[in-house]
Amino acid sequence: MLNAERAPVTGRKVQLMATCLCDAFHDDVAAATVEVLEHLGVEVVFPEAQTCCGQPAFNGGDWAASRKVVRHTVRTFAGDEPVVVPSANLTRPRSGPWAGGRGSWPTSS
Repeated sequence: MLNAERAPVTGRKVQLMATCLCDAFHDDVAAATVEVLEHLGVEVVFPEAQTCCGQPAFNGGDWAASRKVVRHTVRTFAGDEPVVVPSANLTRPRSGPWAGGRGSWPTSS
């Protein structure tokens, strides 16, 4: 339940990464996420260029394809605004070696 007595958070902006799970199966989750954030006075931006996060290809062992998609995702969500992802397991490809950070990609299956 939303707290109507809470003072809104104004002047904040976030980027919403809706994820393929929300797009294909749980669009109500993405809509509810936007509703809650807007109720709190947060501006929600939806980058039009977003696609898959790359996790399905990574989990399937197609690391080259995953790397390409992850790099696109990182570029799409570049900027200072926080990224809200209503599916926590899909945040992993945005960090570490997936996103060009520390560590390394697997080299064999």
